[in-house]
Amino acid sequence: MSGGIGGKLTDKAVKAFVAKAQRGKKLPDGGGLHLFITPAGGTTWRIKYRIDGTS
Repeated sequence: MSGGIGGKLTDKAVKAFVAKAQRGKKLPDGGGLHLFITPAGGTTWRIKYRIDGTS
């Protein structure tokens, strides 16, 4: 569902993902960043990172 330059998300892809509103799903953008649909139905951006090799 991603696309554009370097596989980054596009506005169109994000809007389509949010319109489906499948709770608990993630839409990755790369580099650990993803858009998450919360169990309550809201959307939030999250980033996964490590400090000293632990997540």
